[in-house]
Order: sequence, then structure tokens, then C-alpha cells
Amino acid sequence: MSKLLSRLEETFDYDEDKSIEDYLKHCFHGILDFSQEDISIIRVAMQEITGETDKKLLISHITDTIINEMEEFFKLQLEKSVIKNVNSKAISVMCFSIIFQSTILWQIYGNNADIDSDIFADDYLDIIFNGIKP
Repeated sequence: MSKLLSRLEETFDYDEDKSIEDYLKHCFHGILDFSQEDISIIRVAMQEITGETDKKLLISHITDTIINEMEEFFKLQLEKSVIKNVNSKAISVMCFSIIFQSTILWQIYGNNADIDSDIFADDYLDIIFNGIKP
């Protein structure tokens, strides 16, 4: 688990000068490149959700690691006035959700998916920056 958390921190770490587009593409493709062992740990963590427990769930460690890194990145973008004044936690959760769900999609369909990951990443960024209204 600690190996996976370290890999997540590396994947979602950022350089102050990295653009939002480059950062999110890096995160997206970084998750897609995770090993089967990493994905297996995530699967086990997701199955754990159904039971009630007093301890912090494995999936919480995974999501907290990702969302906290992304939130720090978006706070920096706000400070630099690169993005308009939005809730950094909300945008982090939204981006995490898209990246995480996409990862599950690619793990299920593998290379047989009718979706090119580069095109998907570009479309995802277009929707984030330009919205869905004409």
C-alpha cells in the first residue's frame, strides 16, 4: 500500500511552472500506466467500501493522496491568477473523478476500447476550460 501511495504522490506531484493542461494530462496518463498490481490494490480498496469500520478505509488513503495533491496545484493556479476564483477542492474532486473513472474504463476495456486516450484527455480538458454550452 505504501508503494502505491508513493506512486500516487509522484503521479500527482507538480512543478510550479507546469501548465494546467500538462499537469492534468500527466496525471491522466500516469494513472493509465499503473501496473496490474497497483490496480489490484485499488480494486481491493474499492471492495472494502461496503463494510462499516472504525478504521480509515484504504480507498480513503488513495483518494486523499490524489485530491490533496490536486488541490494544492489548483490553489497555486488561483494564487497565480491562471484560473478564475473557483473552489479548489471542488475542481480537484471533479478532476479526480474524471481521471479515476477513466482509469477504470481503460482497465475494463484495455486496448480494445473504442476511445483513444489522447483524444479523450484533450476532450476532457476542452470541457474543463470551455464548458459544454455553445
